Order: sequence, then C-alpha cells, then structure tokens
Amino acid sequence: DKVLQLLIAIFVTVFLSMLAGLKGLAGLSLLYSLPVLCLLFPALGFRLWRKGRREARFYFTGWTLWSVGVIFLFFRYSGVVNTGLMTTYIPQLAMLLEMLFLSLALADRINVLHLEKDEAVARHAELMASHRETLEEQVRERTCELESLKARAERQARTDTLTGLANRFSFFELGALEFARARRYGRTLS
Repeated sequence: DKVLQLLIAIFVTVFLSMLAGLKGLAGLSLLYSLPVLCLLFPALGFRLWRKGRREARFYFTGWTLWSVGVIFLFFRYSGVVNTGLMTTYIPQLAMLLEMLFLSLALADRINVLHLEKDEAVARHAELMASHRETLEEQVRERTCELESLKARAERQARTDTLTGLANRFSFFELGALEFARARRYGRTLS
C-alpha cells in the first residue's frame, strides 16, 4: 500500500507540474523516479513470486524487460550510449515483450480464478448434498413421528377414554364398512 501511495504521489507531482507549466520539475520528477520504478516493479514481482503467486513470474519477467528498455532509453537520451539500430529498437522490443508477459500474467491469473471458482462450486455441491441428506433424514424422522401421532389420535378418536371400549364414532365407521361388505358379497346384514 505504501508503495502504491508513493507511485501515486510521484505521478500526481508530475501531472500537476505539467499542468502548471513547470516542465523542468516534471522532467526532474520523472528522471529521478525512473530508477526507483526500474527497481521497484521487478522487485515487487519477485516478492509476489516468492510468496507463491504463480502469475507473478510473468509479472516479474515483464517488468524486468520494461526496466531494461527504460534503462536503454535513459542511456540513449543521456548520451551514455550512441544512438544506433540496436539502442533505438531495444526499448521498443522490451516494451512489446513487457506487454506480452503482462498479458500472460493476466491470462494465468484468470485461469487461477477459474480453478478457484470450480473448486468452490465443487465444495458448494458437496455441502448441498450433505445438507440435503441431513434434511431428508430429518424429514423421514418427522414423518414417522407424525404418522405415529396420527395413528395414536385415530385410536383415541375411536375409543372411549374412560372405558377403553369402541365409541359411537367407531360403531358408525365399522357399521358402514360391514354394510358395504354385505352389499358387495350379496349377504344379509345381521
């Protein structure tokens, strides 16, 4: 976070200097911040790579190439190396390779996120199956309990609580059954 705040401060200083017409200050800010950036970006990439972030290997390589390109550019403009075919195209080639490696880092990160998503979906499916089994077991237990209570309530509805004998409701119910049976078999009801 502090590194990002430093970078933001540098670029805000450059931007405000450019707006205020202080191109010299903007140029100096960029001039002194470039060596820091050339070391900082690859160092951050290497640190992330060492922490186990797989996509950081591409980030590290891309920013290292960018740093090499910027250093060549700096040397060419400061007069340390002569302008030639190699010193003219090395920064451009380095920037092109940087874009390629940063694209690979992004693609790798997307693949990692897809894998993490697939793992999360699989874990979710397992949890749902486990919860479904638990819920089905609870429903079975509750259904058995309710059937038992229903049978008990039906028995209590058919018997007299004081004597324990069949009551009037039970008499009419059994009478209707016997009447239907006698009718079905053509027998008399006695």
